[in-house]
Amino acid sequence: MPSDYRAIHRENERRYGTGVRDYGDKLLPHRYGDRTHFIYELLQNAEDALARRQNWTGPRSVQFHISPGNAASSPGGGLQTGIAGHGPAKQATPSGGMMPAAGELRVRHFGLPFDEADVRSICGIGESTKDPGFTEIGRFGIGFKSVYAFTDRPEVHSGGEDFALEHYVLPVAAPALVPRAADETLFVLPLRGLADAGEIRQAVRRLAPRALLFLREIEEIEWRVADGASGLYLRETDSADDGVRRVKLVGEAEGHRETEQTWLVFARAVPGPPQGVERHVEVAFRLGEEGRPEPVPERDTPLFAFFPTTLPTGLRFRVQGPFRTTLARDNVPVGDPWNESLVAATAEVLTGALRWLRDHNLLDASTLRSLPLGRDRLPDGALFAPLREAVSAALRREPLLPRFGGGFVPGERARTASPRWLRDLFGPEQLAALFRDAGGAEWLTGEVSAGRTDELSRVLQDEVGVRPLRLDGVLRRLDADFLEAQSESWVRELYEAFGEHGVRGARVADLPLVRLQDGAHVPAFVEGRPAAFLPGPPGGASTDLPVVHHDVLDSPEAGKYLRDLGLQALDPVELALRRALSKYRSGAAVSDEAAYARDIGELARAYRAGSLPGRRRLETELRRLSFVWTLDARGGRRRLSRPGDAFYATGPQRDLFGGLPAVRFVDDGCPALDEEGARQLLYACGARPLLEPFEERPALADEDREEIRSRTPRADPEGGIAGIEDWNLRGLDLLLAGVVRMSSDEQARRREMLRRELEELPGIHDLAVRSGKYECDARDGSQVSVQVPAAWMRRLTRSGWAPEARPLVQIGPAEPGRWGRGPAPVEVRPGAGGGEDRPDEEERERRLAVENQAIALILERERWVRAAEDNPGFDLYREDAAGQQTLLCEVKALSGTLEEHPARLTPNELRRALEYGENYWLYIVEGLAGDSPRILRIRNPAGAAARFAFGPEWRDRTQPPP
Repeated sequence: MPSDYRAIHRENERRYGTGVRDYGDKLLPHRYGDRTHFIYELLQNAEDALARRQNWTGPRSVQFHISPGNAASSPGGGLQTGIAGHGPAKQATPSGGMMPAAGELRVRHFGLPFDEADVRSICGIGESTKDPGFTEIGRFGIGFKSVYAFTDRPEVHSGGEDFALEHYVLPVAAPALVPRAADETLFVLPLRGLADAGEIRQAVRRLAPRALLFLREIEEIEWRVADGASGLYLRETDSADDGVRRVKLVGEAEGHRETEQTWLVFARAVPGPPQGVERHVEVAFRLGEEGRPEPVPERDTPLFAFFPTTLPTGLRFRVQGPFRTTLARDNVPVGDPWNESLVAATAEVLTGALRWLRDHNLLDASTLRSLPLGRDRLPDGALFAPLREAVSAALRREPLLPRFGGGFVPGERARTASPRWLRDLFGPEQLAALFRDAGGAEWLTGEVSAGRTDELSRVLQDEVGVRPLRLDGVLRRLDADFLEAQSESWVRELYEAFGEHGVRGARVADLPLVRLQDGAHVPAFVEGRPAAFLPGPPGGASTDLPVVHHDVLDSPEAGKYLRDLGLQALDPVELALRRALSKYRSGAAVSDEAAYARDIGELARAYRAGSLPGRRRLETELRRLSFVWTLDARGGRRRLSRPGDAFYATGPQRDLFGGLPAVRFVDDGCPALDEEGARQLLYACGARPLLEPFEERPALADEDREEIRSRTPRADPEGGIAGIEDWNLRGLDLLLAGVVRMSSDEQARRREMLRRELEELPGIHDLAVRSGKYECDARDGSQVSVQVPAAWMRRLTRSGWAPEARPLVQIGPAEPGRWGRGPAPVEVRPGAGGGEDRPDEEERERRLAVENQAIALILERERWVRAAEDNPGFDLYREDAAGQQTLLCEVKALSGTLEEHPARLTPNELRRALEYGENYWLYIVEGLAGDSPRILRIRNPAGAAARFAFGPEWRDRTQPPP
């Protein structure tokens, strides 16, 4: 039975007055920015009506049927049947009713039919059967009034109710001219203008399937136009879990599918009036083709209050809830307590959704890009800023970030790799071990970069606590405990990766990178000395020295990296040196003479066989080691000394220096030290013969400077002295300091002994050893060279007990056994006393020309490099691949033959020969004045003879080129 429309009419006239039409035109239909907003109001009416219809198994659809008007019947276009001032013109419809000339919209649904309460609600202002407190429109009951933007007299046909609304609030009975089902509700909106149908048609098309996303009752929206155009929006819902549903939306137009989307919707009920319909806050993620969440374009993320509002959320997913809206129901007031409580509830739904997605393996980088993490999108104070705060806190503390290799990790433990190859090398076990002191760490998925140019990477670092792990951060944590816990195959991969990516020695010099055979880890070098060695050739001698584990050298790349760090294969030098260091570092006595002899023999053999760098290392270490048996000149105490503290001495020299403090003689009673190889080794390490000439830069007193400058009138009396080249004799200063405390008889005895030593001393005939050269400032600003007696001669001259300081003999080849063993004895030839005359300029030029002729001949025949002119001790050299000098060669040029003039080595040349041993060559080119010059090649001249002069007897010792 229909409601009493007349009674309601009279009541509303009394309540609102007869002027409601006038103010209603101004207030009610124009509250919306979009005139077609009424479509959402009709859909909301259908959704609520279906929700109230319990156990309904019939259709859950809403139909929009648009019938455009007849232009020929429009004003100015033909006959009208309406009466001016009494509503729109009408024309007959196919069903027998009258359709307005401007057209008509019919909306149908199968919600609970209207009753009198619904009639009063839709006719009132501020009356509503909807739950109070959720929307302002619901509270004031003016949502339906939005249809007046297009019509003047809407009709409602539902259940037993058939009425029209005039002047917004006045119901009048209307004939049911349009057929409808018994359970169907029909709204008929006669349109006001010719363009209204087209506008409504476009608005219905714009609904798209998204209008159905958050609805729970309506499953289908259909629209048709009388000209044949049509569309259909469908919603299929499956329950995925408690509070989680999968919604599939399909849109078709003109019979063709236009859109198809699948969404995961997470919902949580919010409290409402006890008698009200249950409402929810909801979060929806769109699923991509692979069924995984993906970001929604920002233009598609307004806030939904059942239907979309105009408020952008800044989110990349959709949020819906019963938010309190403005009267136009298209916006949401900020600062409203109810709305803020809904935002807090939405944050809980969102974090719960993340846990569900994780548990169902749907939480990946694409989902993370959908989340509200950046403050630029949701700054503090924004309506949805609590979502950012809640998500950031959850990602930071809970295992919600996808982990590299599978699983999930809290942000505070997550790391990104920069560079990426670190992640491949340091797997989960290695990374956790590296950060064991910080509670462990795990790699974030490789879909997230470590740089700050990627937005997701940046916000994860700033808001969630994800930290990029760079190479320096890894290197700081590579300690021995970590490395020793890894397998040999992993250590090999470490070397390969470091080599491939240029992690050079300077960056890892202090790290225990080297895996030894026993599994321990050490740095490549400790205090500049090798701490590990590459294995020797298979079948080589066993050793207790630290050797690299052979399994980590299975790849050429790993071996190359270790060699680039400076590691070298075991060699005799290192073996001998390590044993010597372990025994003689403390300087304690060695009681086993046989063991000592073996040690010295091993050191000597290693020195001869070692590479040039190995020999240099051996020399450096042995100089600091007390391993030479010596006898104190005072008291004869036998002790182990450093080579630099030991002097070789003949019997007369032992008598000459006997009783002096701070003088130690090499123990010639020790057979191990009398071997040729041992003497060569000790000489290289600093042991020297007493009274051997050596270069010295003496300190000059003022009277010395005046004496030197006075030797040339060109010298500036106030000028300086530079470029000093002077000579002293080893041990001479100790002798001069010691004799002053002796008796006069003892001084006389030692004076005679020194005289005889100087007569027999090799090298005294060399003019350079007898004189010092000083470069003085000249008066004209240039330099002038001044020659004076050598420093050792000046000191002897000033001594009150010493013999005359001029040379007394011309020195020839040394007697056998004095400094070494030669092929034949040669007598000492006494001279007249003055030594060699200084060559004049013409003679020097001649000698230089002969020498250049000899060097040119050698360079033409052999592969040598000429040394710089001022290079002391050699004329030619050869280099290895690393640019190191490996062979030295001294050239002696003779116009005639060795019978006419022996070749002599200067002290500088002899020192080089002793230093380089087998790598030093003496080339004597004789017969340069003739047609057939001859090259004599002598290897290791110092080790073979230790002489200053080489005569014709050496022809039989010539050798092929090196």
